[in-house]
Amino acid sequence: MAKIAKKSKTVKIIEKLALGAAFAVLLAFFVFFARGIYDDLTSYQFSGHIRISGENYFPFEFKYSNKAEQVGEYKKNPVYAVTDDPEHNFIVLVYPDGHEVTFAAQRAINMIGKDGTSLVDHVSAPTVAFVGSEKTDDNELLQLFARLGSYDYTDTTIMNTDETLEGFLPVWIGRKRSPVAYEEVGYLCKINNKWVYAKYRSTLRTADETEITGYELYCSTIPEDYARIISHADVESIKNLRSFTVEEAAEKQE
Repeated sequence: MAKIAKKSKTVKIIEKLALGAAFAVLLAFFVFFARGIYDDLTSYQFSGHIRISGENYFPFEFKYSNKAEQVGEYKKNPVYAVTDDPEHNFIVLVYPDGHEVTFAAQRAINMIGKDGTSLVDHVSAPTVAFVGSEKTDDNELLQLFARLGSYDYTDTTIMNTDETLEGFLPVWIGRKRSPVAYEEVGYLCKINNKWVYAKYRSTLRTADETEITGYELYCSTIPEDYARIISHADVESIKNLRSFTVEEAAEKQE
Protein backbone atom coordinates (compact mmCIF):
# COMPACT_ATOMS: atom_id res chain seq x y z
CA MET A 1 0.00 0.00 0.00
CA ALA A 2 1.33 3.41 -0.99
CA LYS A 3 2.08 5.81 1.80
CA ILE A 4 0.08 9.03 2.00
CA ALA A 5 2.44 11.92 1.72
CA LYS A 6 2.50 14.15 4.76
CA LYS A 7 1.74 17.80 4.28
CA SER A 8 4.62 20.13 4.80
CA LYS A 9 4.49 22.79 7.50
CA THR A 10 4.30 25.46 4.82
CA VAL A 11 1.22 23.85 3.24
CA LYS A 12 -0.44 23.55 6.64
CA ILE A 13 0.23 27.19 7.41
CA ILE A 14 -1.15 28.24 4.01
CA GLU A 15 -4.28 26.12 4.59
CA LYS A 16 -4.82 27.65 8.03
CA LEU A 17 -4.40 31.14 6.62
CA ALA A 18 -6.87 30.36 3.83
CA LEU A 19 -9.41 28.95 6.30
CA GLY A 20 -8.95 31.97 8.55
CA ALA A 21 -9.42 34.36 5.66
CA ALA A 22 -12.52 32.49 4.52
CA PHE A 23 -13.94 32.61 8.05
CA ALA A 24 -13.21 36.33 8.30
CA VAL A 25 -14.97 36.96 4.98
CA LEU A 26 -17.98 34.93 6.08
CA LEU A 27 -18.08 36.72 9.43
CA ALA A 28 -17.88 40.12 7.76
CA PHE A 29 -20.63 39.13 5.34
CA PHE A 30 -22.80 37.93 8.19
CA VAL A 31 -22.26 41.15 10.19
CA PHE A 32 -22.96 43.26 7.10
CA PHE A 33 -26.09 41.22 6.32
CA ALA A 34 -27.34 41.33 9.90
CA ARG A 35 -26.63 45.04 10.16
CA GLY A 36 -28.50 45.59 6.90
CA ILE A 37 -31.53 43.77 8.30
CA TYR A 38 -31.31 45.81 11.51
CA ASP A 39 -31.03 49.07 9.58
CA ASP A 40 -34.03 48.10 7.47
CA LEU A 41 -36.06 47.36 10.59
CA THR A 42 -35.02 50.44 12.54
CA SER A 43 -34.53 53.15 9.91
CA TYR A 44 -36.99 55.93 10.68
CA GLN A 45 -36.17 58.09 7.68
CA PHE A 46 -38.65 58.20 4.80
CA SER A 47 -37.99 60.13 1.61
CA GLY A 48 -41.19 59.11 -0.13
CA HIS A 49 -44.14 56.96 0.77
CA ILE A 50 -45.07 53.44 1.78
CA ARG A 51 -47.78 51.43 0.08
CA ILE A 52 -50.30 49.52 2.18
CA SER A 53 -53.30 47.66 0.72
CA GLY A 54 -52.94 49.49 -2.59
CA GLU A 55 -52.87 52.96 -1.00
CA ASN A 56 -49.98 55.43 -0.85
CA TYR A 57 -49.21 56.72 2.64
CA PHE A 58 -46.90 59.62 3.44
CA PRO A 59 -45.25 60.54 6.78
CA PHE A 60 -47.69 62.76 8.65
CA GLU A 61 -47.46 63.61 12.35
CA PHE A 62 -50.61 63.23 14.43
CA LYS A 63 -51.80 62.18 17.88
CA TYR A 64 -54.26 59.32 18.30
CA SER A 65 -55.97 57.47 21.13
CA ASN A 66 -55.54 53.76 20.34
CA LYS A 67 -54.34 51.43 17.62
CA ALA A 68 -57.00 49.30 15.91
CA GLU A 69 -56.52 46.25 13.69
CA GLN A 70 -53.32 45.47 11.79
CA VAL A 71 -53.74 46.52 8.15
CA GLY A 72 -50.40 45.50 6.65
CA GLU A 73 -46.62 45.34 6.97
CA TYR A 74 -43.68 47.48 5.94
CA LYS A 75 -40.33 45.65 5.83
CA LYS A 76 -41.81 43.02 8.16
CA ASN A 77 -42.92 45.66 10.68
CA PRO A 78 -46.63 45.76 11.55
CA VAL A 79 -48.82 48.63 10.41
CA TYR A 80 -52.00 49.43 12.33
CA ALA A 81 -55.15 51.44 11.74
CA VAL A 82 -56.29 53.84 14.44
CA THR A 83 -59.52 53.80 16.44
CA ASP A 84 -62.55 55.48 14.82
CA ASP A 85 -60.96 55.49 11.36
CA PRO A 86 -62.64 52.66 9.40
CA GLU A 87 -61.45 54.09 6.06
CA HIS A 88 -57.80 53.81 7.19
CA ASN A 89 -56.90 57.39 6.32
CA PHE A 90 -54.34 57.35 9.14
CA ILE A 91 -52.01 54.48 10.04
CA VAL A 92 -49.21 53.73 12.50
CA LEU A 93 -46.00 51.82 11.71
CA VAL A 94 -44.45 50.15 14.76
CA TYR A 95 -40.80 49.07 14.94
CA PRO A 96 -39.38 46.25 17.13
CA ASP A 97 -37.99 48.80 19.61
CA GLY A 98 -41.43 50.39 20.02
CA HIS A 99 -40.71 53.47 17.91
CA GLU A 100 -43.77 54.60 15.94
CA VAL A 101 -44.09 56.52 12.68
CA THR A 102 -47.48 57.91 11.71
CA PHE A 103 -48.72 58.21 8.12
CA ALA A 104 -51.69 59.71 6.28
CA ALA A 105 -53.16 58.36 3.07
CA GLN A 106 -52.54 60.42 -0.03
CA ARG A 107 -56.25 61.09 -0.27
CA ALA A 108 -56.20 62.57 3.25
CA ILE A 109 -53.24 64.82 2.48
CA ASN A 110 -55.03 65.94 -0.68
CA MET A 111 -57.90 66.84 1.68
CA ILE A 112 -60.50 64.73 -0.09
CA GLY A 113 -61.88 61.55 1.44
CA LYS A 114 -63.89 58.77 -0.13
CA ASP A 115 -67.11 60.67 0.63
CA GLY A 116 -65.80 63.82 -1.06
CA THR A 117 -65.35 65.84 2.14
CA SER A 118 -62.13 67.32 3.42
CA LEU A 119 -60.17 65.25 5.94
CA VAL A 120 -57.31 67.53 6.90
CA ASP A 121 -58.00 71.24 7.08
CA HIS A 122 -57.08 74.18 9.29
CA VAL A 123 -60.28 76.16 8.94
CA SER A 124 -63.21 74.10 10.22
CA ALA A 125 -64.19 73.99 13.88
CA PRO A 126 -62.04 71.59 15.95
CA THR A 127 -63.73 68.37 16.99
CA VAL A 128 -60.98 66.62 18.96
CA ALA A 129 -57.96 67.61 21.01
CA PHE A 130 -55.08 65.84 22.73
CA VAL A 131 -53.65 67.41 25.85
CA GLY A 132 -50.49 65.47 26.53
CA SER A 133 -51.61 61.95 25.66
CA GLU A 134 -55.20 62.50 26.82
CA LYS A 135 -58.03 62.88 24.31
CA THR A 136 -60.90 65.31 24.89
CA ASP A 137 -63.91 66.49 22.92
CA ASP A 138 -64.95 69.18 25.43
CA ASN A 139 -66.41 71.78 23.05
CA GLU A 140 -65.57 74.82 25.18
CA LEU A 141 -61.98 73.67 25.52
CA LEU A 142 -61.77 72.93 21.78
CA GLN A 143 -62.95 76.41 20.89
CA LEU A 144 -60.42 77.88 23.30
CA PHE A 145 -57.55 75.89 21.78
CA ALA A 146 -58.56 77.04 18.29
CA ARG A 147 -58.29 80.70 19.42
CA LEU A 148 -55.31 80.36 21.73
CA GLY A 149 -52.54 80.73 19.17
CA SER A 150 -53.97 83.88 17.58
CA TYR A 151 -54.74 85.73 20.82
CA ASP A 152 -52.87 89.05 21.14
CA TYR A 153 -50.82 88.78 24.34
CA THR A 154 -48.97 91.71 25.84
CA ASP A 155 -46.51 90.06 28.25
CA THR A 156 -44.33 87.83 26.10
CA THR A 157 -41.07 86.22 27.13
CA ILE A 158 -38.69 83.66 25.70
CA MET A 159 -38.11 80.52 27.74
CA ASN A 160 -35.43 77.91 27.07
CA THR A 161 -36.34 74.48 28.44
CA ASP A 162 -34.38 71.26 28.76
CA GLU A 163 -34.87 68.44 26.26
CA THR A 164 -37.58 66.69 28.28
CA LEU A 165 -40.06 69.60 28.23
CA GLU A 166 -41.09 68.43 31.69
CA GLY A 167 -43.97 70.47 33.06
CA PHE A 168 -45.29 71.43 29.62
CA LEU A 169 -48.42 69.87 28.13
CA PRO A 170 -48.40 69.66 24.32
CA VAL A 171 -51.79 70.49 22.78
CA TRP A 172 -52.91 69.17 19.38
CA ILE A 173 -56.29 69.54 17.66
CA GLY A 174 -58.12 67.85 14.81
CA ARG A 175 -60.95 69.40 12.84
CA LYS A 176 -64.14 68.36 11.06
CA ARG A 177 -64.75 64.97 12.68
CA SER A 178 -61.12 63.86 12.30
CA PRO A 179 -60.32 60.75 14.40
CA VAL A 180 -56.81 62.14 15.07
CA ALA A 181 -55.30 65.48 16.11
CA TYR A 182 -52.93 66.75 13.43
CA GLU A 183 -52.51 70.45 14.21
CA GLU A 184 -50.01 71.42 16.92
CA VAL A 185 -51.38 74.34 18.93
CA GLY A 186 -48.57 74.75 21.45
CA TYR A 187 -48.00 73.96 25.13
CA LEU A 188 -49.71 74.68 28.43
CA CYS A 189 -47.82 75.22 31.66
CA LYS A 190 -48.37 76.93 35.02
CA ILE A 191 -46.11 79.53 36.60
CA ASN A 192 -47.03 80.76 40.09
CA ASN A 193 -50.41 79.06 39.59
CA LYS A 194 -51.14 81.15 36.50
CA TRP A 195 -51.79 79.42 33.19
CA VAL A 196 -49.20 80.14 30.52
CA TYR A 197 -49.35 79.40 26.81
CA ALA A 198 -46.08 78.46 25.11
CA LYS A 199 -45.48 78.29 21.39
CA TYR A 200 -42.57 76.27 20.00
CA ARG A 201 -39.95 78.40 18.22
CA SER A 202 -36.77 76.42 17.71
CA THR A 203 -34.76 73.38 18.76
CA LEU A 204 -31.55 74.02 20.68
CA ARG A 205 -28.63 71.74 19.75
CA THR A 206 -24.99 71.16 20.56
CA ALA A 207 -22.37 73.06 18.52
CA ASP A 208 -21.93 70.11 16.15
CA GLU A 209 -25.74 69.82 15.70
CA THR A 210 -25.73 66.16 16.76
CA GLU A 211 -27.70 66.37 20.03
CA ILE A 212 -30.77 68.24 21.22
CA THR A 213 -30.11 70.20 24.41
CA GLY A 214 -33.46 71.92 24.78
CA TYR A 215 -36.25 73.94 23.17
CA GLU A 216 -36.95 77.62 22.82
CA LEU A 217 -40.54 78.52 23.65
CA TYR A 218 -42.43 81.78 23.25
CA CYS A 219 -44.49 82.16 26.44
CA SER A 220 -47.48 84.33 27.34
CA THR A 221 -49.81 84.50 30.35
CA ILE A 222 -53.30 83.29 29.42
CA PRO A 223 -56.13 85.80 30.04
CA GLU A 224 -58.38 85.11 33.03
CA ASP A 225 -61.46 84.17 30.96
CA TYR A 226 -59.43 81.54 29.10
CA ALA A 227 -57.67 80.40 32.27
CA ARG A 228 -61.01 79.67 33.98
CA ILE A 229 -62.06 77.37 31.14
CA ILE A 230 -58.77 75.47 31.35
CA SER A 231 -58.89 75.21 35.15
CA HIS A 232 -62.40 73.72 35.10
CA ALA A 233 -61.76 71.26 32.26
CA ASP A 234 -62.39 67.61 33.09
CA VAL A 235 -58.98 66.52 31.80
CA GLU A 236 -56.69 64.66 34.22
CA SER A 237 -53.45 65.87 32.65
CA ILE A 238 -54.58 69.46 33.19
CA LYS A 239 -55.78 68.80 36.73
CA ASN A 240 -52.48 67.14 37.68
CA LEU A 241 -50.12 69.67 36.08
CA ARG A 242 -47.92 71.16 38.78
CA SER A 243 -47.09 74.85 38.90
CA PHE A 244 -43.58 76.23 38.51
CA THR A 245 -42.37 79.04 40.70
CA VAL A 246 -40.91 82.12 39.04
CA GLU A 247 -37.48 80.97 40.23
CA GLU A 248 -37.90 77.53 38.65
CA ALA A 249 -39.05 79.11 35.41
CA ALA A 250 -35.98 81.37 35.44
CA GLU A 251 -33.72 78.34 35.99
CA LYS A 252 -35.10 76.76 32.82
CA GLN A 253 -33.77 79.76 30.88
CA GLU A 254 -30.19 79.38 32.10
